This record gives sequence, C-alpha cells and structure tokens, in this order.
Amino acid sequence: MDEKALDALGGEVLDWRFKAIPASAHGMTVGEAREARLPLGDFGTPLLTLDAGALDHNIAAMAEWTRDAGLRLAPHGKTTMAPALWRR
Repeated sequence: MDEKALDALGGEVLDWRFKAIPASAHGMTVGEAREARLPLGDFGTPLLTLDAGALDHNIAAMAEWTRDAGLRLAPHGKTTMAPALWRR
C-alpha cells in the first residue's frame, strides 16, 4: 500500500468524481468533510457506515486469534474504495 498516497487523501478536494458526496461538500477537502461530520442523510445511497468501536473490537479479536493460532492473514478488498480501512 502506498502510505504517502493514503496520507495525502485528507487534502484531496471533493468534486463530481466522488460518488454519493453531497453537493454541499464539493470544494471541501476529504479532511474538512470528515471534520464537518456531514449528516448521513445528505449522502447518496447505497451508503456503508461502520461502527468504530465494533470495528476496533473485530480487528483486535482477529489479530489475537491469528496470533494465537500462529497464522498470518492476507486480507484483500477494493483498497481504492476504503484505503484507510485496509491500512488498519
């Protein structure tokens, strides 16, 4: 994963290229939109939301299980769709 590119996403300006982003966010950076905590109802659908606490728990539980079992996982997914999630 290109860590520098992932870190740079916060400065990416939102525009027509970003699916389901509300018009009110156009011109904001990804970081500004994240900090603005835009209402979910403003986004187009379908929309996936994640519970941060549950995600943290599941990542920790999977890491513990694989460590205890002596396994290493190679998760895969559409990293272009959620690179920060796949980094974790």
